[in-house]
Amino acid sequence: MSKGKKYRYLSGDYGDGWGWGDGGSLGSAYTWAPEPVKPLTPHVAETKVERLGTSGVPTIFISMEAYQDMNYILGESGRDEIGWLGSVKETEHGDYLIEKVFLFKQSVSGAHCEFDQNSVSQFYTEMLKADPANRDMLNRILFWGHAHPSSWVGPSGQDEHQMDLFSHNKYFIRGIFSRQGNCEFTFFDYERKLKFIDCPWQIQIDVAEDGERRKEIAKEIKKKVTYGGFGTWPKREKDWWKNPTTGDS
Repeated sequence: MSKGKKYRYLSGDYGDGWGWGDGGSLGSAYTWAPEPVKPLTPHVAETKVERLGTSGVPTIFISMEAYQDMNYILGESGRDEIGWLGSVKETEHGDYLIEKVFLFKQSVSGAHCEFDQNSVSQFYTEMLKADPANRDMLNRILFWGHAHPSSWVGPSGQDEHQMDLFSHNKYFIRGIFSRQGNCEFTFFDYERKLKFIDCPWQIQIDVAEDGERRKEIAKEIKKKVTYGGFGTWPKREKDWWKNPTTGDS
Protein backbone atom coordinates (compact mmCIF):
# COMPACT_ATOMS: atom_id res chain seq x y z
CA MET A 1 0.00 0.00 0.00
CA SER A 2 1.39 3.44 -0.95
CA LYS A 3 2.55 5.68 1.87
CA GLY A 4 -0.09 8.25 2.93
CA LYS A 5 -2.91 6.42 1.19
CA LYS A 6 -5.83 4.84 2.95
CA TYR A 7 -8.15 2.17 1.69
CA ARG A 8 -11.62 3.48 2.60
CA TYR A 9 -15.29 3.43 1.59
CA LEU A 10 -16.38 6.14 -0.81
CA SER A 11 -19.88 6.99 -1.92
CA GLY A 12 -21.51 9.47 -4.25
CA ASP A 13 -23.81 10.02 -7.19
CA TYR A 14 -21.53 8.23 -9.61
CA GLY A 15 -20.92 5.03 -7.75
CA ASP A 16 -19.86 3.78 -4.39
CA GLY A 17 -17.50 1.20 -2.99
CA TRP A 18 -14.00 0.74 -1.68
CA GLY A 19 -11.12 2.68 -3.17
CA TRP A 20 -7.87 4.52 -2.50
CA GLY A 21 -7.90 7.95 -0.86
CA ASP A 22 -5.42 10.19 0.94
CA GLY A 23 -7.41 10.40 4.15
CA GLY A 24 -8.85 13.89 3.79
CA SER A 25 -8.93 14.79 0.12
CA LEU A 26 -11.01 12.97 -2.45
CA GLY A 27 -8.99 14.39 -5.32
CA SER A 28 -7.01 11.24 -5.76
CA ALA A 29 -9.82 8.90 -4.81
CA TYR A 30 -10.77 6.03 -6.99
CA THR A 31 -14.23 4.41 -7.15
CA TRP A 32 -15.46 1.69 -9.38
CA ALA A 33 -17.67 2.42 -12.39
CA PRO A 34 -21.47 2.35 -11.97
CA GLU A 35 -23.43 -0.72 -12.94
CA PRO A 36 -24.55 -0.94 -16.58
CA VAL A 37 -27.75 0.97 -17.34
CA LYS A 38 -30.83 -1.21 -17.69
CA PRO A 39 -33.48 -0.57 -20.38
CA LEU A 40 -36.50 1.44 -19.23
CA THR A 41 -39.32 -0.97 -18.44
CA PRO A 42 -43.03 -0.17 -18.11
CA HIS A 43 -44.55 -0.84 -14.71
CA VAL A 44 -48.02 -1.18 -13.23
CA ALA A 45 -48.83 2.49 -12.66
CA GLU A 46 -50.69 3.78 -9.61
CA THR A 47 -51.91 7.01 -11.17
CA LYS A 48 -53.09 9.85 -8.95
CA VAL A 49 -54.85 13.03 -10.02
CA GLU A 50 -53.94 16.13 -8.04
CA ARG A 51 -55.55 19.54 -8.21
CA LEU A 52 -53.52 22.68 -8.77
CA GLY A 53 -54.97 25.24 -6.38
CA THR A 54 -58.30 25.02 -4.61
CA SER A 55 -60.64 24.83 -7.61
CA GLY A 56 -61.67 21.75 -9.49
CA VAL A 57 -63.88 19.58 -7.30
CA PRO A 58 -67.50 20.65 -7.75
CA THR A 59 -69.65 21.24 -4.68
CA ILE A 60 -73.33 20.32 -4.98
CA PHE A 61 -75.84 22.63 -3.34
CA ILE A 62 -79.46 21.59 -2.86
CA SER A 63 -82.30 24.06 -2.61
CA MET A 64 -84.71 23.77 0.30
CA GLU A 65 -87.49 22.71 -2.05
CA ALA A 66 -85.44 19.98 -3.74
CA TYR A 67 -84.07 18.74 -0.40
CA GLN A 68 -87.54 18.45 1.08
CA ASP A 69 -88.99 16.74 -1.97
CA MET A 70 -86.20 14.14 -2.12
CA ASN A 71 -86.65 13.35 1.57
CA TYR A 72 -90.40 13.00 1.05
CA ILE A 73 -89.85 10.70 -1.93
CA LEU A 74 -87.51 8.52 0.14
CA GLY A 75 -90.08 8.45 2.92
CA GLU A 76 -92.66 7.06 0.51
CA SER A 77 -90.37 4.73 -1.44
CA GLY A 78 -90.65 1.69 0.83
CA ARG A 79 -88.40 -1.13 -0.35
CA ASP A 80 -88.43 -0.10 -4.00
CA GLU A 81 -86.30 2.10 -6.17
CA ILE A 82 -87.89 5.36 -7.24
CA GLY A 83 -86.17 7.77 -9.60
CA TRP A 84 -86.48 11.45 -10.44
CA LEU A 85 -84.88 14.14 -12.56
CA GLY A 86 -83.92 17.66 -11.53
CA SER A 87 -82.86 21.04 -12.85
CA VAL A 88 -79.36 22.32 -12.09
CA LYS A 89 -78.05 25.87 -12.05
CA GLU A 90 -74.36 26.75 -12.18
CA THR A 91 -73.48 29.26 -9.48
CA GLU A 92 -71.26 32.31 -9.89
CA HIS A 93 -68.59 30.53 -7.83
CA GLY A 94 -68.45 27.53 -10.16
CA ASP A 95 -70.56 25.19 -8.04
CA TYR A 96 -73.90 23.56 -8.87
CA LEU A 97 -77.34 24.09 -7.35
CA ILE A 98 -80.05 21.45 -7.70
CA GLU A 99 -83.12 23.68 -7.85
CA LYS A 100 -86.15 21.44 -8.40
CA VAL A 101 -86.84 17.73 -8.79
CA PHE A 102 -89.58 16.11 -10.85
CA LEU A 103 -91.34 12.76 -10.63
CA PHE A 104 -92.55 10.85 -13.68
CA LYS A 105 -94.60 7.76 -14.33
CA GLN A 106 -92.33 4.79 -13.83
CA SER A 107 -92.19 1.06 -13.25
CA VAL A 108 -90.19 0.10 -10.16
CA SER A 109 -89.09 -2.87 -8.08
CA GLY A 110 -86.49 -3.43 -5.39
CA ALA A 111 -83.80 -3.50 -8.08
CA HIS A 112 -84.84 -1.15 -10.87
CA CYS A 113 -86.86 1.86 -11.95
CA GLU A 114 -87.83 2.72 -15.49
CA PHE A 115 -89.36 6.02 -16.57
CA ASP A 116 -92.38 6.01 -18.85
CA GLN A 117 -91.24 7.65 -22.07
CA ASN A 118 -94.54 9.36 -22.78
CA SER A 119 -94.67 10.81 -19.28
CA VAL A 120 -91.37 12.64 -19.70
CA SER A 121 -92.21 13.85 -23.20
CA GLN A 122 -95.59 15.09 -21.97
CA PHE A 123 -93.89 16.93 -19.13
CA TYR A 124 -91.68 18.83 -21.57
CA THR A 125 -94.61 19.64 -23.82
CA GLU A 126 -96.79 20.89 -20.96
CA MET A 127 -94.03 22.99 -19.45
CA LEU A 128 -93.35 24.72 -22.77
CA LYS A 129 -97.04 25.21 -23.40
CA ALA A 130 -97.52 26.78 -19.97
CA ASP A 131 -94.63 29.20 -20.49
CA PRO A 132 -92.09 29.21 -23.35
CA ALA A 133 -89.58 30.68 -20.88
CA ASN A 134 -89.49 27.24 -19.21
CA ARG A 135 -87.24 26.10 -22.04
CA ASP A 136 -84.21 27.36 -20.14
CA MET A 137 -85.12 25.26 -17.10
CA LEU A 138 -85.83 22.21 -19.27
CA ASN A 139 -82.39 22.55 -20.85
CA ARG A 140 -80.95 22.43 -17.34
CA ILE A 141 -82.45 19.04 -16.41
CA LEU A 142 -78.99 17.69 -15.67
CA PHE A 143 -79.58 15.70 -12.48
CA TRP A 144 -80.78 12.13 -12.08
CA GLY A 145 -81.45 10.78 -8.62
CA HIS A 146 -82.81 7.48 -7.43
CA ALA A 147 -83.30 5.58 -4.18
CA HIS A 148 -81.57 2.36 -3.22
CA PRO A 149 -83.60 0.23 -0.79
CA SER A 150 -80.49 -0.71 1.21
CA SER A 151 -78.01 1.60 2.94
CA TRP A 152 -75.55 1.14 0.07
CA VAL A 153 -75.30 4.19 -2.19
CA GLY A 154 -72.59 3.00 -4.55
CA PRO A 155 -73.53 2.62 -8.22
CA SER A 156 -74.47 -0.66 -9.81
CA GLY A 157 -72.99 -1.65 -13.13
CA GLN A 158 -76.23 -0.59 -14.76
CA ASP A 159 -76.11 2.77 -12.99
CA GLU A 160 -72.66 3.33 -14.47
CA HIS A 161 -73.70 2.19 -17.92
CA GLN A 162 -76.77 4.41 -17.76
CA MET A 163 -74.63 7.55 -17.60
CA ASP A 164 -73.66 7.02 -21.24
CA LEU A 165 -77.17 8.19 -22.03
CA PHE A 166 -76.35 11.70 -20.83
CA SER A 167 -72.87 12.04 -22.32
CA HIS A 168 -73.91 14.51 -25.02
CA ASN A 169 -74.23 17.12 -22.25
CA LYS A 170 -71.39 19.27 -20.93
CA TYR A 171 -71.92 17.63 -17.53
CA PHE A 172 -74.43 15.59 -15.56
CA ILE A 173 -74.96 14.86 -11.86
CA ARG A 174 -76.02 11.49 -10.47
CA GLY A 175 -77.31 11.11 -6.93
CA ILE A 176 -77.91 7.78 -5.20
CA PHE A 177 -79.86 7.86 -1.93
CA SER A 178 -80.86 5.49 0.85
CA ARG A 179 -83.63 5.52 3.41
CA GLN A 180 -80.92 5.47 6.10
CA GLY A 181 -79.93 9.04 5.22
CA ASN A 182 -76.91 8.21 3.07
CA CYS A 183 -76.29 9.73 -0.33
CA GLU A 184 -73.53 10.01 -2.90
CA PHE A 185 -73.29 12.58 -5.68
CA THR A 186 -71.12 11.85 -8.69
CA PHE A 187 -70.30 14.64 -11.14
CA PHE A 188 -69.65 13.59 -14.73
CA ASP A 189 -67.63 16.24 -16.55
CA TYR A 190 -68.10 14.98 -20.09
CA GLU A 191 -66.38 17.99 -21.61
CA ARG A 192 -63.08 17.32 -19.82
CA LYS A 193 -63.67 13.57 -19.53
CA LEU A 194 -63.49 13.64 -15.73
CA LYS A 195 -65.59 11.90 -13.10
CA PHE A 196 -65.80 13.20 -9.53
CA ILE A 197 -67.07 10.52 -7.15
CA ASP A 198 -68.68 11.47 -3.83
CA CYS A 199 -68.73 15.23 -4.30
CA PRO A 200 -69.17 17.43 -1.23
CA TRP A 201 -72.72 18.73 -0.88
CA GLN A 202 -74.65 21.21 1.23
CA ILE A 203 -78.22 22.26 1.83
CA GLN A 204 -78.69 25.78 0.59
CA ILE A 205 -80.65 26.99 3.63
CA ASP A 206 -82.24 25.57 6.77
CA VAL A 207 -85.16 23.30 6.07
CA ALA A 208 -88.53 23.40 7.78
CA GLU A 209 -90.93 20.47 7.66
CA ASP A 210 -93.80 20.88 5.19
CA GLY A 211 -96.48 18.32 5.93
CA GLU A 212 -98.71 19.42 3.07
CA ARG A 213 -95.95 19.05 0.52
CA ARG A 214 -95.22 15.55 1.74
CA LYS A 215 -98.87 14.63 1.21
CA GLU A 216 -98.64 15.97 -2.34
CA ILE A 217 -95.54 13.83 -2.98
CA ALA A 218 -97.31 10.75 -1.59
CA LYS A 219 -100.26 11.34 -3.92
CA GLU A 220 -97.95 11.88 -6.89
CA ILE A 221 -96.08 8.64 -6.19
CA LYS A 222 -99.35 6.73 -5.86
CA LYS A 223 -100.45 8.14 -9.20
CA LYS A 224 -97.22 7.69 -11.14
CA VAL A 225 -95.37 4.70 -9.71
CA THR A 226 -96.18 1.15 -10.78
CA TYR A 227 -94.59 -1.62 -8.72
CA GLY A 228 -93.05 -4.86 -9.90
CA GLY A 229 -91.44 -6.14 -13.06
CA PHE A 230 -88.38 -5.24 -15.06
CA GLY A 231 -88.39 -3.05 -18.14
CA THR A 232 -86.15 -3.04 -21.15
CA TRP A 233 -83.41 -0.50 -21.64
CA PRO A 234 -83.86 1.95 -24.51
CA LYS A 235 -81.39 2.75 -27.22
CA ARG A 236 -79.13 5.55 -26.06
CA GLU A 237 -79.44 8.60 -28.23
CA LYS A 238 -78.95 12.34 -28.00
CA ASP A 239 -82.60 13.24 -27.28
CA TRP A 240 -82.57 11.11 -24.15
CA TRP A 241 -85.73 12.60 -22.65
CA LYS A 242 -87.74 11.04 -25.47
CA ASN A 243 -86.67 7.58 -24.38
CA PRO A 244 -85.38 7.63 -20.78
CA THR A 245 -84.79 4.83 -18.37
CA THR A 246 -83.01 4.91 -15.02
CA GLY A 247 -80.63 2.34 -13.64
CA ASP A 248 -81.03 -0.58 -11.32
CA SER A 249 -79.10 -1.53 -8.26
